[in-house]
Amino acid sequence: MEDGAFIAVRAEYEAALANFERHRFGARAKVAASGDPRNTGLGASSTGAYGLWACLALLLKRGFPKEPRHEKEGLRYAYALWRFRGALRGLDSEGSALASFDAALGPFLELGKSDRATLDLLRSFLGELIDYALRGLPVMRVALVRGLDALGAVPILVAGPGQPALRFARALAAELGIGPTLG
Repeated sequence: MEDGAFIAVRAEYEAALANFERHRFGARAKVAASGDPRNTGLGASSTGAYGLWACLALLLKRGFPKEPRHEKEGLRYAYALWRFRGALRGLDSEGSALASFDAALGPFLELGKSDRATLDLLRSFLGELIDYALRGLPVMRVALVRGLDALGAVPILVAGPGQPALRFARALAAELGIGPTLG
């Protein structure tokens, strides 16, 4: 087998594994039962933890945080933002998760303008949280705890204008039972 063919087969295998958990827990069965191909089981309602992570994945896919460049992009981004805010609203009755997110929106946008590397670090961490929420592999917890510690060592997030963004990332991690290490 040629190297290029092996790489292509390996990429297809890894792509199939990435969606394995979704298929394993009945996303296809939900589509068949409802008859609606848009109902993929990826958070069709904004309630529950699975809906929260699906909505966050959609928001990241739309480029969170950003200021849309044109109307169509703005509508897609606004919809993803609306879905995620709805999922956060359903998360707790006091509305603290939604308030935390609203407080972090401005700092997320400012990080995008002033410190792109830190924003990329935060976005990567949020993506890892989504992966852990979907797969739940214990080995992933170690990487998340280390990632949370790494975020806590970034000066702009600890003592600078990015504090609300760090608090929000910590709150999302806490939803999955992940906190910083001691000491």
